[in-house]
Amino acid sequence: MKSRVRALFFLVGTVVIYLALFSAFAKSSAEPPESFSSLTRHVVIVLLSAMLVFGAGWKLGASRRALAAGVIGVIFYLLNPAVVFQGLESTWAGRPHAAFFAMAFFCAWLAMQHWSAVMRSIVLALVFAASLWASASLVWVILAMVPWFLFNRRPGVAGGTLATVALGGFLVYGFTWASVHFFCITPHALANPLRQVMRIIQSAGLPSLPLPGPAGGTPTDEWVDVLISLSPAWIFLAFWSTGRQLIGSMEERRSTAITVAAALAWIMFALTLTNVLLGRSQIEGSMTVFVALSAPIVARDLAQREFYSHRGVRLIVLWSFMLNAFVQWLTSYYAGEAVTGGLWRLWSSGVATLVALFVSMAYKNSPTISPTSRWQAILSGGALASYINVGYLLLKL
Repeated sequence: MKSRVRALFFLVGTVVIYLALFSAFAKSSAEPPESFSSLTRHVVIVLLSAMLVFGAGWKLGASRRALAAGVIGVIFYLLNPAVVFQGLESTWAGRPHAAFFAMAFFCAWLAMQHWSAVMRSIVLALVFAASLWASASLVWVILAMVPWFLFNRRPGVAGGTLATVALGGFLVYGFTWASVHFFCITPHALANPLRQVMRIIQSAGLPSLPLPGPAGGTPTDEWVDVLISLSPAWIFLAFWSTGRQLIGSMEERRSTAITVAAALAWIMFALTLTNVLLGRSQIEGSMTVFVALSAPIVARDLAQREFYSHRGVRLIVLWSFMLNAFVQWLTSYYAGEAVTGGLWRLWSSGVATLVALFVSMAYKNSPTISPTSRWQAILSGGALASYINVGYLLLKL
């Protein structure tokens, strides 16, 4: 009972902190939001996505650590700077629909693990078609399913599922869109499904489709903004957990829904970097999908007994948090908001992480802590510190 009350306290506190940070960013933004209703819709969709992150963490966690995994996933998702900064643009790329439907696809797959392959494929195809209706960039899940198909022990069934999701989803979307336009809007719009799909792919970030105009800054500015928004410590922590999942799938020749989520997270991060290189500013959607998909996978690793119950690991998390928070606050206070200040914050975060590593090795019970738990503790503290630093910067504006 005490653990449930504690989990509820952390969940409510996380939601309150997110709302406070988002409102502070909305007030300080140079581009005011469209209306109060648009902000309300954005917050509702983000909170629904957080519920799906909690459900995914609960499903992935061990039976006795499922609640902890769900709470940790919500904390790392809702308080991530990329999620807080998102949503004040009028374009679909600045909306959280992509993260919501990506998590809906992932959670649906987790909930239907013991269903028949035919029923699971049909439901996933319907979720995929619904995401296309909402203009979410879930088209990339088809590419993310390729590693799942290659490493599956039943390639025939996996190939049927992949074909059903891809072809069935596009067919359902195309048929419904054409029917609505033909019977309700205009009889001359039968080509709209193809145009809409191409528009979705373009907004999702295919480099082969050029877009006019720069992103509004130099590539160095954009790179620094992306790294600071996602938090460097969180990027390494997410790559650590998702990369281990993909490597394990290759070695064991066993793929699950987690394999698809991990692959899609890597694809979304690659799309973000590609958009930066191409000078495109519509990168918020892919950034939040990366955070949402990797959060429950990271939470599953952090909720394990070796990490969650070890007193030395908790002390390392606290030490890394305090050291990173102090160093990042110091550089934020003196370096300014220019790109050089952003680079200084990145370098200071790396130095603080290394110092935390050396201090953790001097801990008296250090031999009882595995290298994996040590790195996860240091990166977790660094990620939480970067979240606090973002809150400080917003309150200072």
